[in-house]
Amino acid sequence: MLIKKKNLISKGIISRTHLIVLLMMLMSIFVSCAKLTNDDGGEKIDKTGIKVIEGRVVDGPISGATVYLDINKNGEMDNNEPKQLSDDDGYFRFEADVPTGTVVISRGGVDTVTGEAVEELIGETLGGEFVYISPLTTVLQGVEASKDKTREENRKELLEALGIDFSESEVFTKNTYKMATKEGSESEEDERKKAEKVEKLGMQLTLMIKTAQMVAEIDAGEVSQKEVVKALLGALIEEKKSTKDMQLENKELVKNVLKKVKETVDEKVGMSNPSNNDSKINTIAEGVANGNGALNQSNFKEISEESSETKKIINDAFQLDQQVKEFLGGTITKEKFEEDIKILIVGCMNPLACNYNEQASIDIGSCEIPVGCNSCSGERDGTGVIVNNDADNDGVCDANDVCDSYANSDATALPTWYEDEDGDGYYSNSSEVCESPGINWNLTAISGNDVCPIDSSITTVTPTWYEDSDGDGLGNGN
Repeated sequence: MLIKKKNLISKGIISRTHLIVLLMMLMSIFVSCAKLTNDDGGEKIDKTGIKVIEGRVVDGPISGATVYLDINKNGEMDNNEPKQLSDDDGYFRFEADVPTGTVVISRGGVDTVTGEAVEELIGETLGGEFVYISPLTTVLQGVEASKDKTREENRKELLEALGIDFSESEVFTKNTYKMATKEGSESEEDERKKAEKVEKLGMQLTLMIKTAQMVAEIDAGEVSQKEVVKALLGALIEEKKSTKDMQLENKELVKNVLKKVKETVDEKVGMSNPSNNDSKINTIAEGVANGNGALNQSNFKEISEESSETKKIINDAFQLDQQVKEFLGGTITKEKFEEDIKILIVGCMNPLACNYNEQASIDIGSCEIPVGCNSCSGERDGTGVIVNNDADNDGVCDANDVCDSYANSDATALPTWYEDEDGDGYYSNSSEVCESPGINWNLTAISGNDVCPIDSSITTVTPTWYEDSDGDGLGNGN
């Protein structure tokens, strides 16, 4: 049987008024649901009842990361939690009401600078409509309150110890990658440098996390990155107790941190008798310190240029994790590892400088050249210093300065020394007179018995005059 189709309105089943009401209800439901869905592109959309939260996930910019709001803070991506993919530049966007203090987690994706896969990075909404997720925010996220300090105070202290000039809130909300690179060309240079310091530290932390994970797994077996980051944070806090200026290119600091991470993980998994790998860890620590030093010399203004020196430095530094893996696995020897990491040695490459490092492959750009009387202490490994060879700073080198304990330019500080054979208190050949020479020179005064005729009418003390043929102001013979 064939039945002719008729619309509901013409049949009288539903009126136009009912249809309009139904459509309005559906639109209302759609808008409400939009609070928990995401917009994959385009400009900000101003919708009533919808708050737009944007952000960026960066080590270098992370492309293709799954970013989600960890509403219940369980560290898991639950089905009812909003999620979003980061774009090629690491940006993401949520249209949702997100309370301050919400944890935002990024998983997976690729670092567009190094080409390496990324595991997990964590950020937090601290007010405003932008959230920045980076290795630094990941470490800070694990900081907790202590007996005498709040979480915020402990975060602040750690940032200061790591040499960061931004506040906790700024680290979590400023797009520091954009500020540090050509993307942020409008940034003031001092602000750009502060942001660049944040980005360099982020890369250094990534290198340390990757290496620390391999060190932690020497005896304990497979360990999650989350556990490694937690152990790394604990080690950094421990180091902060003994130094307020933590440089991640410091070999001793890196060695202490790596050993502490391994100890912490071994203890957590119940490793009662771990092997002694101090020698290997010391060797690895030197490589990591070199890598961090190299990263610290990178110039973020040229980071996007494929052929730039900065891109080469970063790529070389991030080859280190593969070299560490091969070294620990016995694929390469200690000697080969040490040879490989030489390309990461930073130092002065000018052989005329006192701090010249003959092994350096990356110029530090700060060479100490001796001038004037100064010379070098002689070391050729970057530890040499300038030696001051002008003790009194009078411009006369000590080797030629007969009065090196006095400043020659300060005549009042120089005592006068001369022979006085006749004991009259004046130079041996001097003659005491009662009047200025040329007026009434006393020819009767003789050496050893220099006297002047007594004139009772003269009550003033007469001046002393003596010959000064060489004009040095000190009398003949001086």
